[in-house]
Formats: sequence, structure tokens, C-alpha cells
Amino acid sequence: MIDARNVYRVVTRKIRDFSEEQLQNITAIAWLYRGQQERYLGLVGDYLNKTHQEAGTVAAALTQLESPLAKLTQMLHTFNDSLGASLPLLKDLPEVEGLVAEDIANQNIETFRATLSELEAGIEEFTAARDVLIGELQVHLAWFAENNPTLNPSSLAGRGDLVPAKAGWGSATNEAQKDCAARFALFIPQLKTLQKHINEVHKVGTRAVELAEKKLEARKQDIWDGKEVKKQRDALDIVRDEAIFAIKSTLYVKAQVTWLQSRFPEAVFVDVSGLCKVVTRDEITQQDSSLTPGRYVDVTALDGEDEEDFEERMREIHLELASLNEEAVELAASIAANFEELL
Repeated sequence: MIDARNVYRVVTRKIRDFSEEQLQNITAIAWLYRGQQERYLGLVGDYLNKTHQEAGTVAAALTQLESPLAKLTQMLHTFNDSLGASLPLLKDLPEVEGLVAEDIANQNIETFRATLSELEAGIEEFTAARDVLIGELQVHLAWFAENNPTLNPSSLAGRGDLVPAKAGWGSATNEAQKDCAARFALFIPQLKTLQKHINEVHKVGTRAVELAEKKLEARKQDIWDGKEVKKQRDALDIVRDEAIFAIKSTLYVKAQVTWLQSRFPEAVFVDVSGLCKVVTRDEITQQDSSLTPGRYVDVTALDGEDEEDFEERMREIHLELASLNEEAVELAASIAANFEELL
């Protein structure tokens, strides 16, 4: 019996389905029950191959962040150096109003400069973490390629049942696959930390630009190149999304390996509470011949979200809400304009 109620992908708040990988994982359980261990190992090996293929794209994706961050930071510094008592905010105001405006302007300047310092510190932390990860990951990827069972036939000892065309780590033994997965698992905390750094730097950089333009009226000053700033912000958005996608793709495929190996560590079928169980006809008879899997596999607690998953989900919800709010404003303006035309 297989109870897949706890295996699903959230599409929307009301819709859940199976991803392609989840369907493969459920099928792999049936393979192990039938004694088709080589098919199970082939799937795990395929996941390992894809994990490292995705990991191979991470370095380039992270490096792309450097250019827009550097250019944007430089423009913010140039604007910061130009700040003084001649802000447009302070011109042509009565003395009393001018004093109040000056206090507000000074507060805005302090906030802007603090945000710029926070951005520089964030970039420094991100760069340091990125350089460490890239260096260590390159060493691991080299090890992964050197120990590819297809290129190293000695690792196939005792696996004469394999199809010769079977490529990559799908032809490795279970112990070799577990060792490979354990080696890569060491990079997961680093990847998640980098993901947080990227989002934080992007958020602080965006806030610094908005402070300059909205609070300090940067657009009214000749030194502020609004078009170039927008160009670099758009470039940062693109490379941020690409870097996050590379990290997420790597972690997602690796999660499939973890899901299978944590439940079937010896690559043989075993009863897993809340997921699968071998039942006899007598047990089925005792359950009034019901074939509902939940009656046999017991109940287990759902895997909770870790801190990183929760924060990422909250960030996605926030971005989605902000986008919906912008669309609502545009729609309201469009409706108002249409009504004016009718009147």
C-alpha cells in the first residue's frame, strides 16, 4: 500500500498536484517492492547527475551579480558625495518652514547613508560567502567528474546486471551514491545562506535607490542619471532571479535524492510510516476489505518548513502582494479614465 496524501506540490492556495519528480519517486517505491533495485539506483543516479549539472551553473549566476551591484553602488556613492544644503527641498521656503524642511532632509540623508553603508556591508558578506562556495564547489565538481562510474569502471564491481549504456552515477552502487549525496549535502547550508544574502542585498539596494529618488529628490539633480539607474536596477533584478533560480534548482533536485535515500537507505523496500507498507490478505480482511492506504500505513507528522523555506515563502507572498497592489492601482486608474470618457 502506498499513501501519497502527504506527497504533493502546492500550485495555488486551493490546488495541489504531483510534480514529475514526485511521480517518479512514488514509482520508485513500486520498483523496490518488485525487487528492481537497479531502476531505483538509476533514478537516484539521475538525480545526482542533474544536481551537479545545476550546481555547475551556480558560479556563473553568482558572478553576474557583481557588475550591476558595483555600478549601482558607485552611482549611489556619487550622489551621496553631492549631498549638501542645496537640496531642491530647501529652496524658496520661508525661514520657519526651511528649518523644518532642513531637519527632515537631514534625517533623510542620515537614513540614506545608513542604508548605503548597509548595502556595502551586505555586498561584502555576499562576496566573501560566494568566493568560498565557488572555490569549494569547483573542487567537489572535479571529484564528482573523476569518480563518474562510467569513466571509472572499477566502481562497477559486482554490478554486472547493468545495461552498458547506463551513464553517470545511475550505474553506481548504493553506498557510492550515498557517499556522493553526503558530500554534496555539505554545500546546502552555504547555498541557502547565499540565497539569503542575494535577497538582502537586492532589497537594501532597491531601498537605497528609492530613498534617493523619493526622499532626496535625486531625479531633480543633474548628477543623477535616472535612465542608467533604472537600467542597472533592471539588470540587478534579472541576475538576482537567475542566481536564485540556479540555487533553487540545485537544492530541489538534491531534495529528491534526500527524500528517497532517507526512506530507503539500503535501496530495498521497507515499510515507511505514513507512506508505504506491505500488507497481507488477512490484514485487508480485518479492515473490512478496504483498500484505503491510510488504514494500513499509519499516520506521521508532516515535514515542517525550515526557517529558510518559511522566509522565502513569505518573501514570495510579499512580492506577489506588491505586484497585485500595483495592478489594482493601474486598473483603478483605467476604470476612472473610462468613466470620464463616458460622461
